[in-house]
Amino acid sequence: MRTYLPTMPTQRLLGLAIPLTAVAWLVTVPGVVTTSSFLAVVGLVSGLLWVARATYENGQAPASLPQVLHDEAQATSFAPPRDDR
Repeated sequence: MRTYLPTMPTQRLLGLAIPLTAVAWLVTVPGVVTTSSFLAVVGLVSGLLWVARATYENGQAPASLPQVLHDEAQATSFAPPRDDR
């Protein structure tokens, strides 16, 4: 099925994270942890997930041949000249 409004990975992630955070808030804040501790944990987990996702995306293979050629041109342009005498 073709969708005309594609969902971005960030939208899907927020669609899952917001309800989970709300449920965790309702279950833990009054009796288990304080509000500031809960917000600190949510901030820490969010930062860790952001780094993990960026690491995963940067580790993916190139999507196309022009991207590979562009990356190769960038890598060789900074190499020092070779002395082949």
